[in-house]
Amino acid sequence: MANESEDIILGRIGIVLKGEYNPSTTYTKLNQVTYQGSSYTLKVDQATGIVPTNTSYWIQSCQKGDKGDKGDKGDTGAKGDTGAPGQDGTDGVSPTVSISKTGTVTTLIVTDGTGQHTSEIDDGYTPVKGTDYFTTTEINEFTDTITTNVNNNLGIVIDGINGEVI
Repeated sequence: MANESEDIILGRIGIVLKGEYNPSTTYTKLNQVTYQGSSYTLKVDQATGIVPTNTSYWIQSCQKGDKGDKGDKGDTGAKGDTGAPGQDGTDGVSPTVSISKTGTVTTLIVTDGTGQHTSEIDDGYTPVKGTDYFTTTEINEFTDTITTNVNNNLGIVIDGINGEVI
C-alpha cells in the first residue's frame, strides 16, 4: 500500500479578535468580541444581531471582574499654564456727591453709574446764617471722603447726622 498524502482543510483553528460587539456586524465561528466588560467567542458558523450573552450562540471566554479597591493618592501634578487675560471691563463712572440744607431738611445726593441716589433727613434744626455753615474746605473734605468711600466699592453711604444707611 502506497503512502498517499491527502490535504485536509481544517478551517479556522484560532480565535479572531473583533473588538467591541456590534449588532449590525456578521460574526463567524471563533470570532471573539467584548460585551459589557466580558469576552465572548462565537461557537456557531455565523451570527448577526445575536447578543453575546445568548449561550446558544456564544461562549463566555472571560468574565468581567468586580470593581477593585481604591488606589493610593497620586502625586500632585505639575502647575498648569497661566490662563489667557480676561476681557477688558467697561470704564466706570466716578460718583459725584452734593449736600444741601433747606430749612430743617439735609439732602445728600450721590450720582454714579447706576443713577442718582437721594437721601433726605429732617433733623429739626434750622441753621443760623453766618454761624452754622460749613466752610468750603470742610465741604470739599467731606465730599472727597464720600467719593473715596464710594469709589472703594463700599456700596453704602452712612449719613453722619442720624447714622442711617442711605
